Amino acid sequence: MLLQIVDVKKFPLGDEDIRRLAEIETHPRVMKWDMDIHTTDVNEMYCLFKEFLEGLPSNEDQIFLVGRFNNKVIGFLGVHRKGKRMRHVGLLG
Repeated sequence: MLLQIVDVKKFPLGDEDIRRLAEIETHPRVMKWDMDIHTTDVNEMYCLFKEFLEGLPSNEDQIFLVGRFNNKVIGFLGVHRKGKRMRHVGLLG
């Protein structure tokens, strides 16, 4: 049993991992805590994650970490800066 925390900027995710992120994000127990619900559709969420992750390497205002257990994505954490004037403030998502 091995738990890993992966910085997605340094180690990009494959399609299977992105699909797992979409499944986690659209799970009813996760959605009840999510204040920015974009969609309840797994396929649509997959596309949103894929688009976000493609731009991640060049985005200095984002940190995105993925937790893996035995090589399976089990969760994620995003840290997002609030903009140029508030660069010292971040949101956890």
